[in-house]
Amino acid sequence: MAKAFRIALSGRPGPVFLELAWDVLCNGVDEATLQIPRLYRTRARQAPDPKGVEEALALLAAAERPAMIAGSSIWWDDATDALRAFVEPAQIPTYLNGAGRGCLPPDHPMFFQHTRKEALTGADVVFNTTVPPGVAPFLEQLHDSGFGSRGGKLVCTYFEENLLGVLPPAHVEGLYSCLDYYQTVDDAFSRRLLGQ
Repeated sequence: MAKAFRIALSGRPGPVFLELAWDVLCNGVDEATLQIPRLYRTRARQAPDPKGVEEALALLAAAERPAMIAGSSIWWDDATDALRAFVEPAQIPTYLNGAGRGCLPPDHPMFFQHTRKEALTGADVVFNTTVPPGVAPFLEQLHDSGFGSRGGKLVCTYFEENLLGVLPPAHVEGLYSCLDYYQTVDDAFSRRLLGQ
């Protein structure tokens, strides 16, 4: 259990599949002998790659039709304020999915919800924070919209590299950068973005 929680809450936070054998699940334990692990995980975060941040900033500055897909990582990282600090000055239309729903209020000027398909059809740069398992359907929707064939660029703030061997290659066309952006908003990208 400790390992499951450590994996779920570190690196790229998200769901973990935990399977217990039936005989283990049904066995009891004497609570007096139970040793509860302490300090078995860290809350330290890795900062984004500065080169990737600069490249993402350049993509955003050059974008004519950017879009933001904000998913569960916003909730997992308690990054609602960071999301606002990102989309408000840049005026990026933002679509929420998964546990990201509710991170922007319904009356927020950058919150959009019923035009996602149309936005993806026309977007030239998409910032994505969706984490597995929701990233595969999102990438399929992006591919089906013709995003990659139009030369669209996709910046994922989280991306499990092992998915590259599982997803159809056409669905990850246009994957430009993986930033782990929401670990901090005190970086060159944020300072420059908020100064614009």
